Amino acid sequence: MQLHACLFTSLDDLSSHADRWNELVRLSPGSTIFLTWEWLSAWKMHVARDIPHFIIAVFDEQEHPQAFLPLYQSSFLFLNCISYKCLRPMGDCHCGAECPDIIASPEAMEDALQCIDECLEAHRNKWDCLYLPYVSGWTSAASRMARLYTHNRAFFRQREAVFSSIPLPESIEEYNRNMLGSLYPLIRRQKKKLEQTSKISISLCYQEEDLPLYLDSLFCLHKKRWESIGQQGSFVRRPLMQDFYTGFATTALQKGWLKLFSLQIDGTILAVQIGYLYHGVFYQLQEGFDPDGPGGLGNVLRHAVIDWCIANKVQEYDYLGGDEEHKLKWGARRRAGYHLFCGARSPKNFLLALADIWPSGRFITEGPPASSGCSHG
Repeated sequence: MQLHACLFTSLDDLSSHADRWNELVRLSPGSTIFLTWEWLSAWKMHVARDIPHFIIAVFDEQEHPQAFLPLYQSSFLFLNCISYKCLRPMGDCHCGAECPDIIASPEAMEDALQCIDECLEAHRNKWDCLYLPYVSGWTSAASRMARLYTHNRAFFRQREAVFSSIPLPESIEEYNRNMLGSLYPLIRRQKKKLEQTSKISISLCYQEEDLPLYLDSLFCLHKKRWESIGQQGSFVRRPLMQDFYTGFATTALQKGWLKLFSLQIDGTILAVQIGYLYHGVFYQLQEGFDPDGPGGLGNVLRHAVIDWCIANKVQEYDYLGGDEEHKLKWGARRRAGYHLFCGARSPKNFLLALADIWPSGRFITEGPPASSGCSHG
């Protein structure tokens, strides 16, 4: 099969291929909801409206798409004086997405990689560096992405990024017994205490008209929980993230992806968890609970969400980035990913090549949209 690549500077220019885009996402080795047309369209609309895109599309002889690499053009300043043009994955900030990858079927991947590499070289005047954060290792995405632009690099760097995920068993009883261990008696006591003193209910948002109540509760409880320990929550540090969640919710609900759970006591929402279900994986994004409420609110809700996932034959409860102790207590398994950074050969890139400099941190001033808040952490 003879393939060729074309560069597109707007996602809208590929709208006629949206269905094929999603078909290739489903076929891709690194398939996630974060690569879907709907997710990236919402990110463009609510986070990066005026940011130029750098989307490489690979076509066959009949002009049928066989692969996509959705990037965008950003920038950063080194030492506040040297400007760099940087290509980054679409959706890499202010929405919670991780695991960027090349969108292609396994059969077309090898030839697509070569075409993408050639396209990057053909448009070398538009970029200095490639920065690819939070790339998965378990889908071989890191290996694929590391092969981008290999022939004319000034430097290539790779740093480990840890992820964690719970592989779900066939029954909640098996999960409680084999994966929760000593945590399960605590959760059981917390739930029993809540039920003895109050009317407790756990619900899933099904109706579009209920979205504002659920989302407002999420934003408020998330903020309140983090303020109680003297920190700012994600939606305060990254206000564009709240815009994305609000803007994407209706589409995600209609597609059956949005899973927005609440725990109510006497009719008042005191805990919320939001995630997205895509091809057998529940991606847990954010949560919030009232720190002034009864103890165990977050634990009881999380256990109910995992119970729902198992009952609905979900294969995995994905925490995405991070392996904090509380995730491991819930039965999460660590898995490796990577941050990747490379630069093409040029005089100013040799400055970056001489030191262990990344496009973030104290020597770097990031460009938009990352500069509109703290994109990670």
